[in-house]
Amino acid sequence: MMLTTARAAATVLALGLAMPCLAQDGAPDPNAPMADPLGALAGQMPAANAAGFKDGEKDAASVAKGQAAFDAMVKAFRDAPWMTDTFSYTVKTPMGEQKDSFDVVVGPEGSMQIKNEQMEFYAVDGKLNMIVPTNEKKYLSLPIDGSVAKTLSGMGMELPMPHVKLRDASVPSMSAMKLMVLQEPKIAGFRSGAAGNEILLTDERGDVLLVTDAKTNLPSSMKLVFSPEGAPPGFTVGIDFAMAPKVVEKGTVAFSAGARKAVSSMGELETMVGTGDAAPAFSLKDLEGKSVELASFKGRVVVIDFWATWCGPCRKGLPLIDKVAKWAAEKKLPVTVLGINTWEEQGPDDAEEAVLAKAKDFWTKQAFTFPSLRDMGGAYIKQYGFNGIPATVVIGPDGTIAQIHSGFAPTLDADLQKEIEALLAKK
Repeated sequence: MMLTTARAAATVLALGLAMPCLAQDGAPDPNAPMADPLGALAGQMPAANAAGFKDGEKDAASVAKGQAAFDAMVKAFRDAPWMTDTFSYTVKTPMGEQKDSFDVVVGPEGSMQIKNEQMEFYAVDGKLNMIVPTNEKKYLSLPIDGSVAKTLSGMGMELPMPHVKLRDASVPSMSAMKLMVLQEPKIAGFRSGAAGNEILLTDERGDVLLVTDAKTNLPSSMKLVFSPEGAPPGFTVGIDFAMAPKVVEKGTVAFSAGARKAVSSMGELETMVGTGDAAPAFSLKDLEGKSVELASFKGRVVVIDFWATWCGPCRKGLPLIDKVAKWAAEKKLPVTVLGINTWEEQGPDDAEEAVLAKAKDFWTKQAFTFPSLRDMGGAYIKQYGFNGIPATVVIGPDGTIAQIHSGFAPTLDADLQKEIEALLAKK
């Protein structure tokens, strides 16, 4: 998932999502393990919710009560004709706090509105529409594939609020409690308190304290504590969620695209160019210093993949790009696959020779079968308008952009092969 502001991106990273790496100066690899033992940070870590539950609140009887309270919450969510809410959360780390909130309206399946300053989602008339307020030219519009939750998942996107999945009877209700972080949460405890029913859910990555109103069964808060992937033992992050869902008999989803043009992919939404536009020309040097021009590949399908050594999702995606290059070579297809190393500089004083050596060393060790060019200073990627990497572009034989992919997707190789075959079939 790519977002358009550093603030939104930082929130997503804190929540543990896989997303494109933002352009940055002097920032460490977010996927690299922390080298320092916890030291002074240890006292600032949020404690697991389970630590506050007594043994008598985690026995079989308590688990059964917790399951009953959870089921009652799900029923209350799904029985409501319409529901409105202001959903807010605070991410707490030893480095500080970060807050955000969403205004939510959910109706019958296929009717939904979720908004904050960075993004807006509208499910209406069989389509899921996404608006980025800062983009006055485009909006994303996709047909709802089975359900809103399934369509969002197909976009490679997750939202922090549980509302979408709790309203969707086609998905397991417990999946709403993963909160983009946990893997398989399970009921582990229950107790009644002044705040309401307190349900403990645990998982190998962390736990959640879910509080529901004893009368309405609707949730009022959640407290998530988890260990981010790659963090040292004992490092935890806390996220406090607050909500106040209200059941209403009638509601509306107020969607207006204004003068924006509909596009059909996240990549198009985030770029200055879109499918059907002429691909920006380039004359770039490869890692050996040889000049390469896009114009020299006219008549061929060209796949370019923007990457950097510090970008974890890029490193995960490059082997898939290599599979496409090998596939095209084996079938002797008129296809050229190119990596483009960009944003490799980590500081204003980085010497060009050192930056090139880092990229070249990485490429050599990986033994990829396709070449990489270098976009020193990011001048070429700027022409596309990408805010993050990895980003992959498929250019047709006529030199126009056929597809744009943003971020890492495990199906990228298969998707690219289908797109290439479709382009070659038109020749």
